Amino acid sequence: MKAISSDDPHLPLSFQYPNNWHVRQPPIPGQVVFFLSIEPHPKYHFVPYISVTARPATHSTLEDLATAWMTSRSNLPAFNFLSRRDTELGHCKAVQLDATYKAPRLLASKAGPITACERAILALRGDTEYEVYGRAHDEDFDEVAPALDIITASLSLQ
Repeated sequence: MKAISSDDPHLPLSFQYPNNWHVRQPPIPGQVVFFLSIEPHPKYHFVPYISVTARPATHSTLEDLATAWMTSRSNLPAFNFLSRRDTELGHCKAVQLDATYKAPRLLASKAGPITACERAILALRGDTEYEVYGRAHDEDFDEVAPALDIITASLSLQ
């Protein structure tokens, strides 16, 4: 297991992730974002990835945040909402949203659009929104789900 922490004192967070995943942290003003990806492999239709984001809140309730996320996804091709469940993220009340959509060809190594599965775990703490998001081809989502579980279980919002 590996661990990483944010160095932003206004958006502190830390989490663990599996050894076979790699992290990069692009500079995005006003946000803390970590992108995690697994080693590319020919078996993947496209490389599964996870993002962990902390940003100043633009929503006043968790319900508003979840609704905004769903609205932002609803214009994806063949978007299909699968499930919603209450959970925790960093000892905060959170919501987990699962959905599928048709991924465009540019994401796919195979011809034609493919079905992508995605999961978002959203939390609101004080004036900060947190999102742990994972996406993979529906046949590869079993590579993402365990890593999402590790990240969400270990996430600390200092």
